[in-house]
Order: sequence, then C-alpha cells, then structure tokens
Amino acid sequence: MLLAEEKIDMNGLKKVSTPSATRSWCPVPHHTAVTGVLDQLQVKGFELDAEPEIGMSHNRLRCFWLFNLKSTHSDYHVSIGGRNSHDKAFSLALYGGANVFICSNLQAFSEYALKTKHTTNIFDRLHHLIGVALDEIKTDSLVNDMRIEEYKNYEVDNEMLIHDHLIP
Repeated sequence: MLLAEEKIDMNGLKKVSTPSATRSWCPVPHHTAVTGVLDQLQVKGFELDAEPEIGMSHNRLRCFWLFNLKSTHSDYHVSIGGRNSHDKAFSLALYGGANVFICSNLQAFSEYALKTKHTTNIFDRLHHLIGVALDEIKTDSLVNDMRIEEYKNYEVDNEMLIHDHLIP
C-alpha cells in the first residue's frame, strides 16, 4: 500500500530536479533510483503486475514507490518499494516482501530493507546494492512459498490445539 500527497508517473519523475552535490553528499535523482530497480527486476526473475505507484512529498524533495509483482501462486504477492530523499532526511532505501507499506512521511515497513546513504561514491555501488536487495527479496519469497505449503499440508486434528490457536 502506498499513501501519497502527490502521485506521479515515470515521465513526470524524469522532470523532477535534483539538487547539486556537495563534497560529502551526492543525491541520487529520484528517476535514477526508480529505474535502477526497474532495470534489474526482470534480470532477477521478477515481473511487474501493474504500473509502478510513485509518490512525492515535501515539494518533490522526497520520493517513494511501490511495485506489485506477478505471482506464481494465489496466496500472496511480493511487493518491492523504495524511498529517496533530496533534503537529507532519509537514506536511499529498498523494501520488499509480502507486506510492504510506505507512507508520504516516508515511514516504511516490510520483511526486508536495505538502506544506503547518499555519499560521494553512491553511484559506484548503487547497481550492486539493488541487485543484492532483489536477491534477498527473492530468497524471502521462496521461504514464504515453502512456509505456506507447510501450513497448507499441516493438519490440526486435536480439538485442544484448535482451541488454543484460534481462541485468544
């Protein structure tokens, strides 16, 4: 779920300006952050289920996004989200898993998170970090698949167990 003051598409995102870098701070353009993830999704075996949801806040200084991915099963779907800040409020971050929530105040919750500061060498490591994050999210998804199958195959046949698990 993505809650945003302002929603924007990829064309609009390209037009958002990026502040100049300083000696120790190098802001990643919002468009670069989003396309960096999109470019690696298919390589890592993911496929978008719908158009990306992209939100902006704080006079477009903060950007956040959510991608819902196609699923091979009907029990849940994996989402990948992220946030980026041009006002030094937050690190660039990627989130993933079955439950991803990102709000316009850039609070984010998920099973997996990777964050990196906007340092002068961020562009040297950004592609690699996105790849690592997507690999971890894929692994988490496979673990969820196995867990759900185990739950489906587990039979509770004792009334006392049923009572203990279902009634608080």
